[in-house]
Amino acid sequence: SRGREIKEHIVIRAGRDRTPPPPPRVWFVGELRALNRAIRAMTALLDSRYRAMHRSEERLQMATLAGGIGTWDWDVVSNALSGDEQMQRLYHAENGRDWLATWTGALLEADRLATQRALGAALRGEAEFDVEFRIRWPDGTVRHIKADAVIFRDAGGRPLRMVGTNYDITEHKEAEQELLRHRHHLEELVEERTGALSVAVEQAEAANRAKSVFLANMSHELRTPLNSVIGFSRLMADSTHMLDEEKRNLAIIHRSGNHLLTLINDILELSKIEAGRLTAQTEVAALDGLLQEVMDMLSVRAAQSGIALRLDAAGLPPTARLDATKLRQVLLNLMSNAVKFGLRGAVTLGARAQALGGERWQLSFAVSDQGIGIAPADQQRIFEPFIQADGDGAKEGTGLGLTISREFVRLLGGELVLESAPGRGSVFRFAIPVQAALAAPAAPPSEVAALAAAQRGKRILVVDDNADGRALLHKLLAPLGFQVEQAEDGAAALAAIAAWRPELVFMDWRMPGLDGLEVTRRVRAQGALAQPRIVMLTASAFEGERLAALAAGADEFLRKPVEQDRLYRILERQLQLQFERRAAVAPPPPRAPLAGADLAALPPAQRATLRAALQELNLARAGAMLAELGPEFAGVVGGIEDMLAAYQYPQLCALLDAAGAAPASA
Repeated sequence: SRGREIKEHIVIRAGRDRTPPPPPRVWFVGELRALNRAIRAMTALLDSRYRAMHRSEERLQMATLAGGIGTWDWDVVSNALSGDEQMQRLYHAENGRDWLATWTGALLEADRLATQRALGAALRGEAEFDVEFRIRWPDGTVRHIKADAVIFRDAGGRPLRMVGTNYDITEHKEAEQELLRHRHHLEELVEERTGALSVAVEQAEAANRAKSVFLANMSHELRTPLNSVIGFSRLMADSTHMLDEEKRNLAIIHRSGNHLLTLINDILELSKIEAGRLTAQTEVAALDGLLQEVMDMLSVRAAQSGIALRLDAAGLPPTARLDATKLRQVLLNLMSNAVKFGLRGAVTLGARAQALGGERWQLSFAVSDQGIGIAPADQQRIFEPFIQADGDGAKEGTGLGLTISREFVRLLGGELVLESAPGRGSVFRFAIPVQAALAAPAAPPSEVAALAAAQRGKRILVVDDNADGRALLHKLLAPLGFQVEQAEDGAAALAAIAAWRPELVFMDWRMPGLDGLEVTRRVRAQGALAQPRIVMLTASAFEGERLAALAAGADEFLRKPVEQDRLYRILERQLQLQFERRAAVAPPPPRAPLAGADLAALPPAQRATLRAALQELNLARAGAMLAELGPEFAGVVGGIEDMLAAYQYPQLCALLDAAGAAPASA
């Protein structure tokens, strides 16, 4: 019996006999019977586990074979390395060769150090063994291998055995390299395109900066003399010692200066539109008054052109919150064009309102004329800058009115559209959303007379490198009761501020040497100095300069040409003053427009001379001729001067022709 058990144990360990032996014939009793049952149960369990392990091994072999995964086993203590059949295939190794020598011999020298470091770190327990390296086959082919492993350690943590896998990732690496090459190629293309785009952007930015600098310089150079022209002409017109003829001449100068200023402002507005810096400034406006103001501003010109103006407004809210300045400019541009190209009939400004609920309204406007109309080919082109439609109408102006009007309407929330046909007149329409508002009480018109006696003697320093600009402010301020000193540059301004201690400084921006910004910074940096209020003066019209001036320490920003009303409001606000005011003198009613019969009263020789001067655009010759006429022709002379000031040369020629003036050679 003992011999049979030993033989059965050997058979079980060998795994050859997979069926349990037949039950013994001998009957066991007691503990022997229980031991027999336990041994047989253990035998059955071991057999089932062997079978499961064998099946798992078969599946693992199939998986590693299908995945191209080789397994290896390294006895760390004895330094013996073994590998399966798949490892032989991965390394193109000969059967029976030492695996450690095979692996070290195949490993590329360039990857040897990094792989050994990874192996050492894994053995020390510092990291998992997960590494990629390259091997070389006997035929010279280089393959990429990925290896990872599990380390078995003793109770003290010393490594005993390392079991891992290798698998060939060469195709994966080649695909990565191919993708990397494509990526580098795409990056090169993107870099090339980006470089070209950057050059184009830099060129565009340089051109834009050059345009901005040009506009800023031209704005300064043009508006600076206009400051003197408009300011002194108004100052002289207020004199009580001038003759009516002299006041009319000054009025012509004043209107001409304002006309030139309007043209300059149109160009600057276009630059703001192109730069995207245009914003709406809402205020409470009386709609009926705004529309009537537009009609009044064009009434004289329309009458001189023989065109009737009509206002057709109904259902409007009394007041609304909107950008009244831009709306007024749009309507003036559209109405002015209608009068200019109408040539006959009437021009109608229509306005309607539709309640949208709550305080929201939609205002609709239409400007229609009975003029020459606009050809379909021109109906889009006329909205481009510096473009005017072909036709027989007058050609004065910049050609910017419709461009600016369209952008203003878009800013207000609408769209300007045109309906026209040759010979049938034109209609410009747009609608904008507004919000109704309560009207603020209107202050009666008044003009500054003087300072109260207790407020006189305030010291004001005028800093400007332009002598005419300094003289203008001196003449505006000194008669009101201010003490006024002048400085012609930044260095003189610093000395005057330190010595004279003015309470307010009008500081010109652009000056040779130290400009107004630098002088302001230096003044603000002197904490021990009595700090004056500083109002920055500039002939530029860009909003960015106002922000720069305030950031430098200026308290206010005033543009040239200086508007007297704004100048006085700034003084009241900055010096806590209150000017004494008197009721404004109402302007004289507009002169009745000339007719052909009025010009027929002139001697034929004078009509011919005037006609020739207009053909030559020789205004000096026309002025000399008008000066020769006697006082009995004062009304006619005044009407002619009004038309010359409004640049209505074609209309004046038409009136001369209607009066019977014969064409005269130059």
